[in-house]
Amino acid sequence: MPCPACGKEPVGTEWKSDPLRWELDPPCSEAEWSYLADLPQAPAIMSEQKCAYMNNICRGCYSERLEVMARVKSRIRSKGGIEEMKPTRRMRQKWEEEHAHDLVGSRPAKIVGLQSATAVQLNGQYCKLLTKDAQTERWTVELITGEQKSIKESNLEVSKDIDSEYELAKGRFLFESMKAGPNAGGKKQADSEERRPLGQKTAWPKVKGIHPGAVVRLQGLTSAPEMNGRKGRCISFDP
Repeated sequence: MPCPACGKEPVGTEWKSDPLRWELDPPCSEAEWSYLADLPQAPAIMSEQKCAYMNNICRGCYSERLEVMARVKSRIRSKGGIEEMKPTRRMRQKWEEEHAHDLVGSRPAKIVGLQSATAVQLNGQYCKLLTKDAQTERWTVELITGEQKSIKESNLEVSKDIDSEYELAKGRFLFESMKAGPNAGGKKQADSEERRPLGQKTAWPKVKGIHPGAVVRLQGLTSAPEMNGRKGRCISFDP
């Protein structure tokens, strides 16, 4: 008869009880099996077999599942159990996919679908979510300019791409504001006042990522390797 684990019919094999069910106390759980299967260098059988088998299995599968049992003990149960484990990369990716479009406070968003003549110019603008009024289903948002608006939840979009686009738009706005000075259209500031001191502390707001005005370190240059490791300021950025 074929082995219930591998599906093969090994000749002259010694049939054994599944160690993950009958030798491990308590038996291996689906959560433990899935966690180990997500880890780097997981045994190949974990992508082909089930967590536990009621019927006897062949000697080859028994030996391979003994290795899995040892990992359950050393990597999970000796460290406090599955509840204490940090999420694997696949778990984090799955969580991010499931919550990619959640509207939560402090997250960037994009304004869409406004119809009124006074608000239509806000369409396409990026903002940051501040607080939500549960009764009106409206969010108080902060535009890149710092101005606050009250926007219906149905007129806000969020995604990982919008998270990145917001940072770029915020960086461009700050860069243009620095170029224009505090009195845009009026007297231009002195050059020494406009430039942010490279590598020095400053009260100017910092924006994560690569964007106009960001301080960057060069790396990976092959045509001009002598420039690698040097710092500079990003003047323009083509995403």
